[in-house]
Amino acid sequence: MRNIEDRAGCFFSFCPLAAIGWLHRKIKNSFYLVIGSPVCESFIQNAFGMMLFAKPRFATAVIEEYDLFLGTSPKRILEFAKEIANDYKIDVLFLLETCPSQLLKLDVARWAEIASAELEIPVINVPISGLDASFTEGEDSILSSLVDLCPSDVHRPNLILVGSLAGSVESEFLYEFRNLKHPVSFLPPAAIGELPPISEKTTAVLLHPYLEQTRKKLAARGCNIVSTVFPLGASASRQFFEDVFNALGVSAKGLAEREANIFARNAELHGRIFGKKFFFFPDTQLEIPLARFLSSLGGEIVELSVPKINTKLLSKELEFLDNGIAIIERADFNEQMNKILLTRPDLIIAPLALTTPLLQKGYKVKHSMDFVLLPIQGFSNHRSLVELFTNAMI
Repeated sequence: MRNIEDRAGCFFSFCPLAAIGWLHRKIKNSFYLVIGSPVCESFIQNAFGMMLFAKPRFATAVIEEYDLFLGTSPKRILEFAKEIANDYKIDVLFLLETCPSQLLKLDVARWAEIASAELEIPVINVPISGLDASFTEGEDSILSSLVDLCPSDVHRPNLILVGSLAGSVESEFLYEFRNLKHPVSFLPPAAIGELPPISEKTTAVLLHPYLEQTRKKLAARGCNIVSTVFPLGASASRQFFEDVFNALGVSAKGLAEREANIFARNAELHGRIFGKKFFFFPDTQLEIPLARFLSSLGGEIVELSVPKINTKLLSKELEFLDNGIAIIERADFNEQMNKILLTRPDLIIAPLALTTPLLQKGYKVKHSMDFVLLPIQGFSNHRSLVELFTNAMI
């Protein structure tokens, strides 16, 4: 039985609006309008400051007190939407419903319906709450809203790869599945008009461990969801492709040989992981796959803390994770700092709020958001993933 401890603590994480940063250019001619407070606006400006000079495809509509008093919020949002549609020539508009708009009981879903009718394009209401959520769950909210728009007219079996990936990783995955007779699609798609069809004939595989809402909606549409590990590292990539091929009734060839070749070429680099101690603060929900990867290379996991754990999404990961590694959900921060003093880890994987303080105390620290933003999936990125850890320990 896997040892999972819930310490009922808190974790330091970005707002889920952070997902806009890596999603706002994934879908061609899309735009993200945040319905929120001055705090939301400040977060967007500070988190994505450099993007503001590149005509970004996101903005914040700040709900003012007089709008609430006069009931003019829907009118103002519609004006914003029309202005965005004219300036950006968009094909789809996402209205992001934040904590303030939810607490104020604003009917953003109704506003989206009105704007969609006026603009004659999809205007999608996306509830994104920062209350008890890790920042990566913003992507889950957006993708789950897209599932509702996916057509159901599936004439033959198809495969959907669910989760945002770098373009280079998408190309690699398409190459791996090049000989399939099934059509292969991505969610999110390159354009809103390319949403994949979904039915009982559809096989879906989730690429990230934080896509629980999306998983539920896919299952409700009758999808066969492949249970597998997340493709971080050569061994997991081999297992990932084998599981997908098996689910489709196709034999996988040459995967074990590629895994062996990668390990042979990177033996010296792997040696820099062997015997080193790693400490995970909770942040991205990628902690368990990353700990499994480091443990497979001989790394010692002295602390594995996660913001939350979904055993359905992580069932295969938990099978491959060393049973001696305890998983701590909602860890107590003071206990963690005491453990760092006792264990003196070689590398700490931490959220942004803790990175600088820990560096000032003399620890080697790796910012956990890098594992979300950088291409680390698949066979071709095995070495890059190892180097994210080894370079941080120099």
